[in-house]
Amino acid sequence: MGATKFKILGQFLVEAISICLIGGFLEFGLSILIRRLIEVNQTDFHPIISISVAILSIVFSLVIGVIFGILPAYNASNLTPINILQAD
Repeated sequence: MGATKFKILGQFLVEAISICLIGGFLEFGLSILIRRLIEVNQTDFHPIISISVAILSIVFSLVIGVIFGILPAYNASNLTPINILQAD
């Protein structure tokens, strides 16, 4: 109640970006775990995870968070408190 459209938009975008960044870091951690499991079980195959690919994957997660967070954030910022509190 009383928040400006800009603050509502920002709050939704921060939430979407946070969720996607957490997912990106979990994905990166999972890829390191899988790499270690492959190295332990396969003596002739050693996958390499480069820093540039790791950064690119986390930036990609960030971009996905921004893209898919804008529309719900914009829609939520245009609602009135009366419409939000109404029961369906």
